[in-house]
Amino acid sequence: EKTNSDDLEVLARLIDQGGLDDIPLPECTLNHYMSKDELADPEFVRLATELYDQIMELSGVSKTQLANQASEKSTNSPFSSRTLLSLPIDTNKLSADYELKKMFGAQAVQIAGYGRATNSNSGPQGRRIKKGKHACILVHPRDGWPYEAPGLAMVLDVEAAGRTGQVSYFRFERSGLYKQVHEQYKMVVESMDPNALAELVSRFPTHVESLLQMSEVYRLMGELDRSAEFVERALYVLECHWSPMFKPTSGQSRMSYDVIENRAMFIGLFRFQQLVVRKGLRRTGFEVSKLLLNLEPVKDPMGMLLILDSYALGCSEYQFIIDLYDRFQPIDVRILPNFAFSHALARYRIKRAEKPDKPGSSKSVSRNLVGSVDANPSQILADKEIDALMVDAMLTFPMVVPLMLRQFSDQVDASITQLMESSTLFRLDPYEDQVRVLQLQTFAKIYAKLSKHGWSLHDENMTWFIRCAQQAMTLASSNDA
Repeated sequence: EKTNSDDLEVLARLIDQGGLDDIPLPECTLNHYMSKDELADPEFVRLATELYDQIMELSGVSKTQLANQASEKSTNSPFSSRTLLSLPIDTNKLSADYELKKMFGAQAVQIAGYGRATNSNSGPQGRRIKKGKHACILVHPRDGWPYEAPGLAMVLDVEAAGRTGQVSYFRFERSGLYKQVHEQYKMVVESMDPNALAELVSRFPTHVESLLQMSEVYRLMGELDRSAEFVERALYVLECHWSPMFKPTSGQSRMSYDVIENRAMFIGLFRFQQLVVRKGLRRTGFEVSKLLLNLEPVKDPMGMLLILDSYALGCSEYQFIIDLYDRFQPIDVRILPNFAFSHALARYRIKRAEKPDKPGSSKSVSRNLVGSVDANPSQILADKEIDALMVDAMLTFPMVVPLMLRQFSDQVDASITQLMESSTLFRLDPYEDQVRVLQLQTFAKIYAKLSKHGWSLHDENMTWFIRCAQQAMTLASSNDA
């Protein structure tokens, strides 16, 4: 088909001027699939259009839905697509150094011995750089920490079931000396002798499983600093032996918990996350939790989805909770009680960001809220819709309400707590499936304890919580009647 030369000249001029962005793109319709002769026949166009509309109607897809899907892809969400397969991670905040420096200053952190090794000829990290290894993102090694573990290596897991063109699975392998040391380690564990374990660690200071077990010994003794040091040493050794292709922060590199050799990685990250949160480093714990979930998001073997939303609340990452609730594909988080409550609170806080508290009030909208919330105005719900989300969460998971009230006993009047605990809605039903009730009760206890900090950031949160609980009680009593 011949093309008009004048059109080509106009197009070339636009390219030279960089004005292609101003060219209106044609809307993709049925007309683009018809020839000129067919378009010239009005009766043919009418019949073809009617048939096209009938096919779209039978498929359940309307023109409005197609328009909504197109608009959703252009929203200012931190996630790139409608379905979310992995979580975005800020690598600068994975290490505890970021928050420690923010809280105490870089000089104080350096004096305490947490700073990054900068001399390429003296520390383990310098030797790693000489070998071409990637920089440490999890921990900053202290001087003298060994890292070479002969016989430990990471390879592609070609037998993993979830491999795709975009997702690669990796696994650790033990061989040679490391495999022999691991056999000794299993014998030491069976002996239940901590002195034998300490002696094994002194002879083989880069055996990861021994380091993690030594960390647990110190934790049981109450020496949390020493426990944290051994966890960091274990993670340092593991990271030094990552494959150059292994990029866990990208969301495209995964590991299977079912592979025994991989479990040290999962356990080490889980304990590291617990230790940093216990120190008050919630942002670090939040980023490590996302990394841990990214390793195996389909199964979530370490239960990160039970705590991730609580850490997000503590960091005022409200838009993150909403996106995770709406878009996370591997696991439907809407069936979890913690996400039902956190999602409603996140919507409430974003709405309150439009209406900042009065100057001089005890707690106004957190300054972090402005930096962390990037909500599309069309996604902000009305007050009644947000209240309905919380009421629905309370009606679906009523066991959360009494536990939350007990956590905030210093802010909630005792008479209100007693009234709600006596309500039939918030009492356990003896006729329900006890296994399911106990599971949900466990989830609710975890949420009530971990989310207290996030709910405490603003005094009005609990006032709103009690108001919604009263609405839920009214609805439940009207249904019983």
